[in-house]
Amino acid sequence: MAKCIMIVDDSVTVLQVLKLTLSNAGYEIIEACDGEVALEMLAGREIDMMITDLNMPKLDIDRVFSGEELALVQDVAEVAAAEEDISVS
Repeated sequence: MAKCIMIVDDSVTVLQVLKLTLSNAGYEIIEACDGEVALEMLAGREIDMMITDLNMPKLDIDRVFSGEELALVQDVAEVAAAEEDISVS
């Protein structure tokens, strides 16, 4: 059975690119346009990974996760932001 990845982003372009790339790599994809829809879709369902925008209309991801889960999401986001600031000579 294919691993299941949920993609949550309010950008249709981001959703389409990630869905195409990951489904071509053999993953089952679930997509949601904001945190509110993601919560509804997750009810009673297990996923292997979530790729998400942090700031979205209706329900930001920091209201979806709490405690240690949110800390992990924020740590990953900070690392990603820091990597964008690094220039390779």
